[in-house]
Amino acid sequence: MIVVAIIGILAAIAIPQYQNYVARAQVAEGLSLVAPIKLAITEYFIVNGDYPTGPDLASRHTLLGISTTATSFAGTYVSQIKVMTQGKVEIVFSAEANKLIAKKSFYMIPEDEEGSVHWRCNCAALDTALCATTGTPQSGTRQMDEKFLPSSCLE
Repeated sequence: MIVVAIIGILAAIAIPQYQNYVARAQVAEGLSLVAPIKLAITEYFIVNGDYPTGPDLASRHTLLGISTTATSFAGTYVSQIKVMTQGKVEIVFSAEANKLIAKKSFYMIPEDEEGSVHWRCNCAALDTALCATTGTPQSGTRQMDEKFLPSSCLE
């Protein structure tokens, strides 16, 4: 009986941790899919001294010389990648992703460092968003919880 209780306690601890691990692994897919877009934005910035601007997603993608549809860079768990204003990139996850990140998104944000571009992650497009300071997404949005963002791209 004691063995069954110990196994139950271990399972109660292990299952949520495994779900977090799976979600973080799926977020890594977004990082690999966004790599060519980050490169295109970085090259555009180096050549033009500014980030691509345009009234809509298609015009920003055209300026970068990449496909004009947001779903062109979709993967197993990523439904679309969109170039936003100021060079920011939104990675949106599909319904097939882990329930902790399904239909949520995070942003890659470029920062000019005297001619080079440094990229960091954020769960919102704006640094003033609640998640940037507390780690918890704002209600009613598709912001991903900050704990699922890769530590390699956090400040």
